[in-house]
Amino acid sequence: MIRSLWRYGKAEAYPRTRSILSGSEFWISLGIGFCLGKWGELVLPKTTKVGEVCVSLLTYAAIALGFCLAGLTLVLTFPHERLMTRLATTKPPKAKDDAYSALLFVFTWTSLAHWILIVLSILVLLFVGSDRELVLAGSIFNRVLAGIVSALTAYCLCQFLITLFTLSQVGTLHIKALQEEDRKTRSGKSLAADRLH
Repeated sequence: MIRSLWRYGKAEAYPRTRSILSGSEFWISLGIGFCLGKWGELVLPKTTKVGEVCVSLLTYAAIALGFCLAGLTLVLTFPHERLMTRLATTKPPKAKDDAYSALLFVFTWTSLAHWILIVLSILVLLFVGSDRELVLAGSIFNRVLAGIVSALTAYCLCQFLITLFTLSQVGTLHIKALQEEDRKTRSGKSLAADRLH
C-alpha cells in the first residue's frame, strides 16, 4: 500500500502540486478551517456531540467516495473509442497532461480526499469519543482539530463539486461526439442514396 501511495504521489499528485495549491478550493477550505477553528463555538451549538459530526462526515464521505469510484470506473471503461482518443490526444491550454489523464486525476484525487476524511473521522471517534460535546471554546487542541476537520471537509465538498462539473463536461463531449458520428452516418447514407438514384 505504501509503495502504491508513493508512486501515486510521485507520478500524479506531485507534478500537479502547483495547480492544487493555487486552486481556489484549497484556499477557501483553509479559510473555512481557520474560521471554524477560531470561532466555531459561535456557529455550532454547544450541545453538538463529536459522534454526531463524525457520523455525518462518515456518511457523506462514504457516499461521495462511492460516487467517485463509480465515475472512475465509467471513465476507464468508456465505450466510445473516439471520445477516449480525443481526450487522450487533447491538451487543455497551459496544461502539461492530456485531458484524459486530467480527468482520471480529478476522480482519483477526489476519492483520496474523501478516503482521508473517512480515516480522520474514524480516528476522531476512536480517540476523542462519540459522547463528548463538541467544545470548541476549550483547549487549543480542540480548536486545531476542529480547524483541520473543517478544512478537510470543505476541501472534499469543493472537490466533489469539481468532479460533478468535470463529469458534466465529459458528458457534453460525449454527446457532441455522438451527434457528430450521427451526422456523418446520415450524410454517408444520403450520399449513397443519391448515387443509387
